[in-house]
Amino acid sequence: MTAIARVDELACGKVLTRTARRPTGEEVGILLLQAGEGIFAYENLCPHMGVPLDGGTGRVPRKRDHVFCAAHFATFDAATGVCIWGPCQGRALEPVPIAVVDGEVRLHWAAS
Repeated sequence: MTAIARVDELACGKVLTRTARRPTGEEVGILLLQAGEGIFAYENLCPHMGVPLDGGTGRVPRKRDHVFCAAHFATFDAATGVCIWGPCQGRALEPVPIAVVDGEVRLHWAAS
């Protein structure tokens, strides 16, 4: 498992963006965030247009337990990834499997 962040980096509602490689070698953008007691990871792609939620800036808009697409302000629940407002309503961000081990967030992709 590859460490991509420390848990303490997610304090204060911060959303981290990272780039990683799948076991297939494909590069993928990832969002990491904490909501409630959980830590969540999603692909950095809006299910509506397939554009990065951060608009290429490395910063994802967030307010409380919601994250927003920089392109059209679709609103996603941070803990489920489900779009609750906007053109992709009812669809969800693609989750990325992670594990938290010894204070680190690690990718937990199965080998292909």
